[in-house]
Amino acid sequence: MLDEAGNRKDLTISICRLFPEELSEQVSASTTVAGIYQIPIKGRRGGSPVIDVTFNGNQTYEMILDTGASSTLITQEMAKALKVVPFQKRNFTLADGKDVELGIAIVTSVSAGGLTINQFNVAIAPDNKELGLLGQNFFGNYDMTIKADVVELRARSSS
Repeated sequence: MLDEAGNRKDLTISICRLFPEELSEQVSASTTVAGIYQIPIKGRRGGSPVIDVTFNGNQTYEMILDTGASSTLITQEMAKALKVVPFQKRNFTLADGKDVELGIAIVTSVSAGGLTINQFNVAIAPDNKELGLLGQNFFGNYDMTIKADVVELRARSSS
């Protein structure tokens, strides 16, 4: 089937209920559907997915997809490489219950799996953090399914 933009849409999985391993070589299971973003999982850290996140269109970092984090947290190293400067400080409660004051900065863009958000606020982690956290301020408006090898984000309907 073709969508309104002329892109081929594979309905084999949704209509025929076939799984990718059952598809013939001629049918692609990796179609792009509007409002659905698939982010490959590179590994796991404490059970949480580790994914690639691209900042400002050209700098990619491995980050933990943290469903419990309200904000995205970048490391000191990332902040230096991205040349971001905090414009304010905000109090946060970390997963261990500790309250900390962190700098807030803005990056031009952040993207993962084809989803891009511009003029995006990030918190800058204390010195001892080795991986950043992608938090709810990135994916909070999407329904999320964490699969074995991919995180799927689906745009919520307005109804």
